[in-house]
Parts: sequence; C-alpha cells; structure tokens
Amino acid sequence: MRIAVFSDTFIPQINGVALTLKRWTDYLSDRGVECKLFVPTEPDPSYEDQVCRLASLPLLLYPEYRFAIPNLLRIRKQLSRFKPDLVHIATPFNVGLAGLSAAQKLHIPVVASYHTHFDRYLESYRFPFARSCYWPYIKWFHRSCRAIFAPSLETISLLEAKGLSNLALWTRGVDCKLFTPAKRSQRIREIYGIKERYLLLFVGRLAPEKDMDILFQLMHRLPDAIRNQVHLLVVGDGPMMEQARQEVP
Repeated sequence: MRIAVFSDTFIPQINGVALTLKRWTDYLSDRGVECKLFVPTEPDPSYEDQVCRLASLPLLLYPEYRFAIPNLLRIRKQLSRFKPDLVHIATPFNVGLAGLSAAQKLHIPVVASYHTHFDRYLESYRFPFARSCYWPYIKWFHRSCRAIFAPSLETISLLEAKGLSNLALWTRGVDCKLFTPAKRSQRIREIYGIKERYLLLFVGRLAPEKDMDILFQLMHRLPDAIRNQVHLLVVGDGPMMEQARQEVP
C-alpha cells in the first residue's frame, strides 16, 4: 500500500502535528506501507528520501511556521509517479488544498486528520473577522473526505456540531519508556536552585493560543500558603517570551 501525506508542518519542526506524522509514517514504513510526504521546505531538512519539499516562506507573526507555495503541476506529476492508494491531508490550507485538488484530478480517495482549532488562533492573533469564514470553509474542505480523523471525543463532538460527518477517533498515546518516574532526578532543581516542595513544569510554545495568560493568573491567585510551596518553571520560546520572563522570572 502507498499513502501520500500533505501537511503544512513536518520535522525538523517541533510541534504536535509534525511529531505525530513522523511517528505515524515510521510506524507505517516498519509495516511495509510506503509513504511520501508533501511538506514545506525547511532551512535544515531531513528525511528527504521520503519527502517532497514545497517552496515556502516563514510567516511574519509565526516565523517557525512555513507558508508553502505549492506547484500544482509538480505535485500532480509526483502523485502520478508515486501512484498512492490513498491521500491523507493533515492541513486544510494551501498544502492541503493542493493535495485535495491533485487527488480529485487523479481520482485518488482522500482522508483527513483534524489537528488544530485554527479559529482560536485567529482570535488570539486578533483576526476575529476571519472566524465567521472558518467553519463554513472547514465544512466545504472536508466534504469529499472518506473519513476525518480527530484526536479526542471532545473534538469529534465539536466537529459534529459544526456539521462535519464521517468522523473517526484517532487517539494519541504516551511513550511510557520515555515518560517514566524511573527517570526522575534532582538535576533541574540543582541547576535552578529550586527549593520549593512542588515543581510545576510548562513546556511548549510561549504564545497566546496556549492560554499562557490563564497560567500566569492562576499562579498569582494561589493562596500564599500554597504559592510558597510551588515553583513554576517555563520552558520554550515564542512571542510571549518577554511577558513570561516578567510574570515568571
């Protein structure tokens, strides 16, 4: 079996979608399923033997994210040469549109996976006027998909309420060999001189869509008896870095 995957993000980018697709395609490859990925160019690309890189530019407000400029003719030729049994689309925007168009032209069945509530990003980055167009577009984009895979029952309920159908649950898991109490150590406490009883760790992109404001407000509102026992350690980078340094020095 052969699967062509279209996504706006892939490794070496570090985010949930990129890592999910990497684990998934590795899993498929180990079982004899050939995968070809259509993703934006990267300054430091990797896994080029299975990837078709699409010309791209960094986004102004989100430079870690690349905006692809798909060449539709090249994509169609690559698909014709690869002859996939299935096209899997992990993004509803320009890369996904290019994949959807090429698959329909070549009569290849299409499935999609829904990863991100982009309507919340629009609100966080002060584009609320675009939210009215978002869900009608999402419904239109997915109308021809044989299946739409969502990561949680909550997301499935939301998509059903918005009028999408053919939904299926695609759960995630935790690598219990990597995330295990057996790896517990005092090294981080020693490096940062942390004396409090409890260490609360946030790791991720420091950005509005991660609800960092709520985390900061929560820490400030803790009763003194609790706050004096809790140390918040924030790891990451992003547009809220300076605010994070002020809120969590």
